[in-house]
Amino acid sequence: MSEAIHRLRVATAIIILIELLIAAAAITLYFFNWPRGMQEWLSPRVWAIASGSVIVIDGLFLWFSEARISAIRQKNDLDAASILGSDVQEAYNFGQIGLVVVDDNDSVAWASPLFKDRHIDLLDLNILEWEPRLADLKTAPTDISVKVEVNGRNYEVKYLSDARLYIFKDCTDYESIFSYSKEQAVVIGIILLDNYSDIAGKTEDDNNDL
Repeated sequence: MSEAIHRLRVATAIIILIELLIAAAAITLYFFNWPRGMQEWLSPRVWAIASGSVIVIDGLFLWFSEARISAIRQKNDLDAASILGSDVQEAYNFGQIGLVVVDDNDSVAWASPLFKDRHIDLLDLNILEWEPRLADLKTAPTDISVKVEVNGRNYEVKYLSDARLYIFKDCTDYESIFSYSKEQAVVIGIILLDNYSDIAGKTEDDNNDL
């Protein structure tokens, strides 16, 4: 996926560069009227036709690029189903576990359907720029995890360096229960009054449960 998008970006840059060079050459020739009669030949009608042609070509290229990217993404989804298997994928969905594979440059090469279902588009993004806290996992042992928040949901993330695989476990429900329990927990306090026994006297009735 990353390779295909990189090639499309290079092709886009080349096309834009060619168009700019042609436009600069045409403007220069028109300004100096060289060869003679260039200004008459480059009439407003010719400029309009040329501009319209450029717009149509750019539009077709953008449409082709979008169709190409969609086809690659669909192929990635099919590859994921064949690699993981429908039963395993269903288990990951039930456990709310997402998988992300990155390349040597930490760009996302593949992401499991969980992210697509939650409208999180990671493909071709640098995962460390997307979530800088994941950089702590690069040199950490595999049993170490970090917690990140994405679109209002909490994830516990682990990283397998050999496979360049990030494992996202949705722990939003657990975090909500933990926070609620912490907020509703019993609080015990002790109040100590200096010289209270001297004022109230030493009687057992001075103690109060509250």
